[in-house]
Parts: sequence; structure tokens; C-alpha cells
Amino acid sequence: MNRTRQILAISMLASFFIYPAWSQASGGIGNQSLNREMQAFLNSNEYYPVPGDIFSLSIIVIGPGSQAFLGSQGSISYSVVLNRDYSLYLPVAGSISVKGLHFEQIRQRVIESINKRIAVDYIDFQFAIPLSFQIFVNGLVQRPGPVTASSIMRVSDIIGAVGGLAAGASSRRILLTRSDGSQQSVDIQSYLRRGDKNANPLLLPGDKISVGQALKTVRIEGAVLSPGYYELVDTDLLNDVLEFSTGLTVNAAKDFARLLRINEDGTYSTSTLDLNKDRQIKLMNGDVIRVPTATENSSFITVEGPFYGKANNGVDPATMPTSQVNLPVASSEGASLQGLTLPSPIKVYLPHYPGMNLYDIMEKLGGPTLYARGSRGRVIPAKGGEDLGFDPIELWKTPEECRKIIIYPGDYVLIPMKNQIVSIAGEVNLPRVLPYMEKRSLAEYLAYAGGIKISGDRGSIALYDASGKRLKRVKLDYIPEPEDIVVVQPNGWKAFANWWDQPGPISSTTKVLGFLSIIATLASTIITILTGVKIIK
Repeated sequence: MNRTRQILAISMLASFFIYPAWSQASGGIGNQSLNREMQAFLNSNEYYPVPGDIFSLSIIVIGPGSQAFLGSQGSISYSVVLNRDYSLYLPVAGSISVKGLHFEQIRQRVIESINKRIAVDYIDFQFAIPLSFQIFVNGLVQRPGPVTASSIMRVSDIIGAVGGLAAGASSRRILLTRSDGSQQSVDIQSYLRRGDKNANPLLLPGDKISVGQALKTVRIEGAVLSPGYYELVDTDLLNDVLEFSTGLTVNAAKDFARLLRINEDGTYSTSTLDLNKDRQIKLMNGDVIRVPTATENSSFITVEGPFYGKANNGVDPATMPTSQVNLPVASSEGASLQGLTLPSPIKVYLPHYPGMNLYDIMEKLGGPTLYARGSRGRVIPAKGGEDLGFDPIELWKTPEECRKIIIYPGDYVLIPMKNQIVSIAGEVNLPRVLPYMEKRSLAEYLAYAGGIKISGDRGSIALYDASGKRLKRVKLDYIPEPEDIVVVQPNGWKAFANWWDQPGPISSTTKVLGFLSIIATLASTIITILTGVKIIK
């Protein structure tokens, strides 16, 4: 057997000694082994090990002198831990410092240090087990709370470990707080689309991750490679959205893109964009960009809005299209999620035929649902010009008038949908904006808002509309509508009683004096009013 075969044979023999050492240190290498993707990352000069990381070191020596260092077997395997001072203790070379070095540099230093002390035939130094620690994740994620992380995980890995983001969560303004109090904004969307690893840092012990709400989103559709919704930050422009959507298709009509925008008064406006030169425009929350294809069939029309989706045959019950969201719920046992089914709009492309009118379209789609915004419907002409506004609810009731609105090839019929939210405010424990939940009572909404405070008056709950106008008082069995604002009024006597009975350093004398002060102030106010109207002098 020649020398090469000797080395291979001893290497195989050494593996039987190396594996138990790794397994004992890691609690089972089968559960801790690194996949190929992670090994490629470690070898890409990007990973800087942290104290607590564990490495595997194996040394094989053949020939005279091996027993002096490695015993009769001529081989040895070790689990080497990176110390707090960024030093490694090697069985042959002693302690070496590796501070500020990435993994591949550390590997080279270990091999060089050992070779200076002993002539070896084989050295293997590999990353074995990353440091494991717990971090805390809160905010709009599926399973908030503590979670186990490791030093080779990024923020996006932890978001995946807790089930992903909840509905409406921001993927671009995730707040990472380090143990020293420093903070960094994490942008997972930029990491995934641009490969910006600085926007998705590796984790360290003591990290905290907080996920807030997305403040600005736009939709891009049509002739782009990755259509969909994208979150924007303040500095983003149309060009950024095109980049996030992976660019245009080869048959995109760059000079005839459409921008659909919601105005401050709730109406919609459209404009034509030339993507050859209009890429630097600033977008607004809710904008929709549609990029047509150069060969797009102009004999089709686009219809979008809260429709039932199919014509009513008079037999089957009408059912609305829905979507699923998970709503965070707070309770005494901690945060959890409850799945909800919410109404959603539809978007269809219908073939055009001569004489097609608005009623034909709405009839084919079963008519507008109760979530359609009255007087906010728009027909956006394909050939440009002024949009035609209409009230979908009223026109649906008057087919003769509805048929007077003629639809032409390529037109875009849009009916906005009411905001699917209900706001709970006032004397509740968790004032918040909640998704609209069909057929749920006010009592259920209040439960999602943490319940009424002890100082709240269950018999005095006011209902406001989206404009802030007070409508009426409601009871706990009231079924809220989209965009309702419910305010629980305070109960003055209960609030006073709670203050009076609260434990703590406030003495009975202080409470009595405070009560008398309130009475004196009230009496003074009444006297001032009566004097002003000349009831008393």
C-alpha cells in the first residue's frame, strides 16, 4: 500500500473518532449539521465568527514523531470553541487570536499555526455548531415572543421561524435593537430583490426585533416580470418599484403605462406614463401602476371592484369573494392570532362586443356588493380623456339609466371598495383599528380591543362615521359596518370610585381634600354661569 492509500485509510479511520466527538458536543450532529447553502456562505468570506461558535479540528500525522503529539493512533479530533476574547485554544499550537477575521482567514491561521509546530499530513478545520441564543420578536408577526436563533441566522430567517409577517406588516421598516441599545432598520424586501445583505444583518445575542405596520404600499401589474404589491419608503420612486418587480417584459408598452391614484377626497384619477422618461416620479400610498403589452388585445375590458363574481340565477344564495387574514389578539395569556375571513374585491378581463354597456358588465358579475362606495365608480377610457364617474349602487337599481353608459374596447371599469376597517377608541384597554368582520357584534370587536376599561360606560357607546360625524348611541349587540368608528364614553362616577378605592400611597385625608377641591371648583363654575346669565348677582 503506497503513501496516498495510507493517508486515505487513516482519514477514514479518523472519521469514526471525529464523529463521536462532534456528536457529544452538539447533542447529535444530525440535527445541527450545516446545509450546503450555509457552508457556501461560510466560505464566502462574509461570516465573522462570534464567541460561542464551535469548530471541528482534525489532525493526522503519519511517520516518526506522531506519537509524541497525537498518541499511538497518529490522529486526533477536537471541538474548538471561540472564547470571549476571540481566541482559540489549539491542542498543538496553543492559544491564537482570531479577532476581526472572517471564517476562511481563521481557517488559514489555524492551519499555519499547527504546521509551525509539527509536520502533519492532513489538517481539517471546519465550522461545526453556531452559537445558539434566544431573541425576542414582537409586533405584526404570526407568533410573537421569544425564539431560538443562531449566529449564522439573519433577521429574515427569524421572521420565517415565527411563521412570517402578519397582514399589513412592514417588511422594510423592521426595527432591530442590539444589546447595547443601538438600533438598525431592516429592509427584507431590499435584501430579497437587490441582494443587499446590509439591509438584513446577522443576529447577535440580546437582539430584539419589532415589526410595525406598512405605511406605504403600491401595486404594479401587467407586463412586468414580478407583478404584485410592494412596500415603499419615503425615498422610493417609480424606478424602484420597477426594479422590485424585476423589470419589464420584452413586449411591454413602455410609453403607455397607466397610473391610478386615490385623491384626498376619495376619488380616483388616472394619468399616462412614459416609462422611458417618467421613472423618477414619486409615488403615493395606494397607487396602482399598470403596464400594458404592445400586443394587448384592445377588444377586452378590465373590471375591478366589490362584485359578487357571477350572475345571480335566482336560486343559489349570493356569496362574496373573500380572503383570509390573521388578526393579533391580546389576552391575559399573551398574544395569539385568530384567522378571519374578510370580503375582497375581484378583477376580471371581459371580452368586448359592440354596444356593451355598464349594466351588461355589472349583471354578468352579479352586481356590486354592499361594500361598494357610492358615487365613486369610474370608467377610465382606453384612449385617454376625462374619466366618467358614476354611482354603482344607484345605477344598479335603475337598469335603464345604467345601460346608457356605453363601454368601449380597452376601457377600465373601477368601483372602489369601502375600507374594510372598524375603529375602536375611547375607554378600552387596547384602542385599535380592526379589520371589518362580517356579522360580528360590537361586543366581539371590543373583546379584540382588550375589553372596556372599568372606567368605561357600557351604556354610553357612540358611533361615528368616517368623516367624524356622530351618528347615534349603540349597544353591545350592534353589528358594525365598514369604516365605523366606535367610541366608548367614560363613566365619571365609576372613574371617581376607582380612584377613591385604589390602593397605594394616597391617604384618606388627601382623597377627601381632593374631593372637596373638585366640589368647590364645580360650585365656582356654576356660580360664574348663573352670574353671566344674570340669574344671580
